[in-house]
Amino acid sequence: MEELKSDAKLAEFKKKVERTVCLDHLSPLVNESAIRSALGQFGSVKSIRFVPKYLGPLQSGKCALVEMKDIKQARDIITTVSKHHFMICGMPRPIIAHAAKIGMFEDCPKIPRQAPLCHWVERGHPDFKKARKLKLLTKTHRAEDAFLLKETFFHLK
Repeated sequence: MEELKSDAKLAEFKKKVERTVCLDHLSPLVNESAIRSALGQFGSVKSIRFVPKYLGPLQSGKCALVEMKDIKQARDIITTVSKHHFMICGMPRPIIAHAAKIGMFEDCPKIPRQAPLCHWVERGHPDFKKARKLKLLTKTHRAEDAFLLKETFFHLK
C-alpha cells in the first residue's frame, strides 16, 4: 500500500518535472514578477523558484525553475529561447533555457529500489587509479573555474 503511494507521488513529481523549465544566466536584478510577465506570452506560470548558486560570486547570474501549466508551454519556451534572444524588462537577455531534471528539485520524493551510487575504493581495488585521476581532475577543474571567475569579474570592474 505504501509502495503504491510512493509510486503515485513519483509519477506526479515526474509530470511536474516535465512541465518545468530551467532558466539559467538570469540577471541578478530579475525578480519573480519580471519572469512571470515575460513568460506570460507562452502560457500560465504555476510557480517560480530561484535556485541558489553555491559556486561563484553572488554577482553571477541567477537560475530559476519555472513550472508551467502544461508540457507544451514548457517546450515552446525552450525552443523559442534557444532560437531568439529573450526579452525581460524590455531588454534582450542572453539566457539559457532547458528542460528541468529530477536532481534540480529539493522536494524530490525518494525513488524506490534505487541502489547507492557511491562507495569507498581501497588501494588494492582495480578502479583505484581511475578514481584518483578523477579526484585530481575535479581539483583541477575547481581551480580553473575559480581563476576564470576571478578574471571575469576583474575585467568587469
